[in-house]
Amino acid sequence: MNLDRTDFIRAMLAEDWGPDAPVAHLEPLPRLSDDAADEASRSLAALGAAELLVALDRTVSNVIEQHGAAGSARLWGVLGSREAVASSHIENEGTSLALGDMRREIELMRFPNAHGVDVQTEAEIEEGHWLAGEKTSVLRCSGASRWLLTSGVSLYNTLRAHGILCFGRQEVKPGQVRRDGDRVVIGDGRGGVSFAPPLGGPEIKEMLRDLVDWVSDRCNQQKADDQLEQYAYRVAVSGIAHLRFETIHPFLDGNGRTGRSFAEAIIASTRPHHHHVLPIGIAMAFSDRIQRSTYYAALDHGRQNQTEFAVWWCEHVEEAAKMAIEEIETDGCFDALAAGEAPA
Repeated sequence: MNLDRTDFIRAMLAEDWGPDAPVAHLEPLPRLSDDAADEASRSLAALGAAELLVALDRTVSNVIEQHGAAGSARLWGVLGSREAVASSHIENEGTSLALGDMRREIELMRFPNAHGVDVQTEAEIEEGHWLAGEKTSVLRCSGASRWLLTSGVSLYNTLRAHGILCFGRQEVKPGQVRRDGDRVVIGDGRGGVSFAPPLGGPEIKEMLRDLVDWVSDRCNQQKADDQLEQYAYRVAVSGIAHLRFETIHPFLDGNGRTGRSFAEAIIASTRPHHHHVLPIGIAMAFSDRIQRSTYYAALDHGRQNQTEFAVWWCEHVEEAAKMAIEEIETDGCFDALAAGEAPA
């Protein structure tokens, strides 16, 4: 019996989730919207995010000017560790770790290797820490983020970042997109199904390639001479790109963490210190204003209205930049660095 795509997915969901599985959307992917990026970039949220990104750039520059390479490494420890833990929390990974954990391990992580973490650091964790599994997972999340931030957005780098994140988990095919027969659904946080992504197959890689090309084209456009307007546009583009990435859901697992790093790298590409993470996951997972389910609901609604999601995303980029500035300015580790003390 020949089934069209919608009927096939409904049959698949009925098999896995029961005949009454709630499915909000089975429509084909909407096209990437230049108009949505333009409209969202003119919103107060986008301009607010741009202003705070400029302020964050100044704060980061001051730390690096004062402390050099040690300050840069410490910044990665402070912001990178919090983001890796927060982004993992969104996916129910590393939930027994607090935001302040992992700072030292991530600061010492010189650069992602094939494992996604510094070899010596990983060996120490596996040998001596009772939270070895969770800590290793968070380290790899940080390694994937750092890879994209330092290497830039491309199809190869995105697949490589996923390979770093999921290294050793052969069941999820690290660094490989979903193939024929690989099927996933996106839950709604309440035991139901909110979205059925495209079926696995060769077209998944083409969708991802098209997304990367769209991002590259948008980022190469000189929308304005004004720095704030450039930043605002880049943030809006990153929101639509993140929405598209999560809608494609190219991997069997790790889509959320890879997708947030993908969006962070888009924003970072226009910043002077592009290799420093913007803790978007913290704003998503630990904001007083939203819960994890709100993030999923925003993604679900965004598939019907890309502009509204992009504006929502800009609001949380603004909050992430604000939280990053506050963390840098109030964290005593930089005072300790000036005094020549080892970090806690």
